[in-house]
Amino acid sequence: MFLKKDKTLSYRVLFTYEDHSLALLQQSGKSFWSRDEALAEILVAEMVELALPVSERLQSLYDEVTIAKDGVLSLFFRRISSQLSQLQVLIASFKDFPYNIWSSGNNKKDQKLVRDQFNLRKMIVAVTLSGKLFGIDTASGDIVWKHYLHNLAPFNEYGNPRILLFEQRTTAHYPLPPRCIVLGNAKNDDGKSLIYVFNPLTGKAFKDSETDGVLVDHKIKQAMILTLTDNHFSKILLMVDPNNQVFSRNVCYLLTTKYKSLYLHTVNKDDGQLNGYALSTDARDRIIAKNIWTTRIPIDNQAISLIFAKLPNEPVHSQGRVLGNRSVLYKYANPNLIAITTESKDKDKPIVEIFLVDGVTGAIVFQTYQKNARGPVKLVLCEHWIVFHYWNTKYRRYEMAVIELFEGQKKLNETIFSSFITQLNTVSMQSYVFPFDVITMTVTRTEKAITHKDILIGLPGGEILSLPKVLLDPRRPFVLSASDREEGLIQYVPELPFPTANVINYNQTINGLRKIVTAPAGLESTSLVFAYGLDLFYTRVTPSKMFDVLKEDFDYTFITIVLTAMILVSLVTAQLSSSSNLKKLWK
Repeated sequence: MFLKKDKTLSYRVLFTYEDHSLALLQQSGKSFWSRDEALAEILVAEMVELALPVSERLQSLYDEVTIAKDGVLSLFFRRISSQLSQLQVLIASFKDFPYNIWSSGNNKKDQKLVRDQFNLRKMIVAVTLSGKLFGIDTASGDIVWKHYLHNLAPFNEYGNPRILLFEQRTTAHYPLPPRCIVLGNAKNDDGKSLIYVFNPLTGKAFKDSETDGVLVDHKIKQAMILTLTDNHFSKILLMVDPNNQVFSRNVCYLLTTKYKSLYLHTVNKDDGQLNGYALSTDARDRIIAKNIWTTRIPIDNQAISLIFAKLPNEPVHSQGRVLGNRSVLYKYANPNLIAITTESKDKDKPIVEIFLVDGVTGAIVFQTYQKNARGPVKLVLCEHWIVFHYWNTKYRRYEMAVIELFEGQKKLNETIFSSFITQLNTVSMQSYVFPFDVITMTVTRTEKAITHKDILIGLPGGEILSLPKVLLDPRRPFVLSASDREEGLIQYVPELPFPTANVINYNQTINGLRKIVTAPAGLESTSLVFAYGLDLFYTRVTPSKMFDVLKEDFDYTFITIVLTAMILVSLVTAQLSSSSNLKKLWK
């Protein structure tokens, strides 16, 4: 309550809502301010691509190739019309040249929500603990849309809340809109699950989904997005109930006719048992997940602390490492690899074990342990290497260890990878001293994986350190030889550096940092980074510098003058040479 200027008494009321938002209302009922505090409790986030600009031009091109015409003359006029439309788009694009890709997003607030030239602008789709969905524009940080699912509750994964978010279709399939799916438990209906299918650019539900989501009369035991697509270019979402029956809509026919080698797995942290499943049909022609293997992680006096799987369809640019003697050491780039960490329950004998399990065969590919080590363990698994962080109880310091897996100097199959054939022959491992604790870790991602990898490390102080992977190389020798220098190895130093210039958020501290999400951009040199906790932070990093874009201070005027002068000189010299040859012929 407060006094107005006219000495009358007034009041304002602070409301907290079910969707974790705050609003201060005046006595008249008008909102004085409002805040979406649900953004402080993001459970999962993804960066999705925006649609291409000038969709009416794309529509004409789409009609040209999809609409059937009666005669050749009609097709000819359709082609001319489409090419004129493309010419208009080209002329209109000149007004933005030269385009500064590193300009601030503030000057883009009046632009339409479309993809930029290098696909740097994205839509961040975030799902919060309260069941509220947000769409955030990376160019400005503005909330483009928000939608509240009042019946959405997170899954309980051993005490940790979790909601699943999948991108089912991108904007590449014009004129079909992009499509995302959110999976969770039903808050007000025990024993049921909730599915919400929506457009990530608008937040609106599709026609086959309801505004508040669709209830499923089953609990979801396992869910995964497949590379297999339906007739509408949507990736198939596979869902399995507790009875191991596949209950995904409209996918049973596709799975039986097109997908013959699909495997999935489950992990029970209580007893350390891993179960592998393959799809098959039962006596009633229903598709079920049949148990084909069982592996038990030895957890006597230990507990499983972390389970980490590779990203689906992770690109691997180079299949091997060229050594100093010109031979090739081929990577063991197993896409089905699962990393499992266990920690000792005995405080007097602390130990951390790492198990690498093949998700198709159930075989333990590699196993190692660290004595005098205690968690919480933070781990990243990428391509053929694993990096994990732990606390050394003997020397009372934080350490990082790296493991690299190789098939050897001979590759059994150069075209495909098979978990039933490919074998692990060589393992390299090394440990380093790291000066800080780690909250979360992830790896930079690019479109073709040509750019060198950086490990993004979230620190307790709210900083994000971009550490080059070349520093975490288990083949770094104590003494460099000529062959090592030829290969480009760095001499081993036990302490990892902490270059302050590699802190990508500079002095912008991220309070309560929990997770870092990366996504590729249209530029191979650039990786997009989104970090969330109590604060939200977005930026771009270039681990191998900007090798595919001209610098901001590039002198266009000078190069234009030089090129023009060279063209004029070539024309003049050609004319002089022609005149000289003609005079020689008359002599």
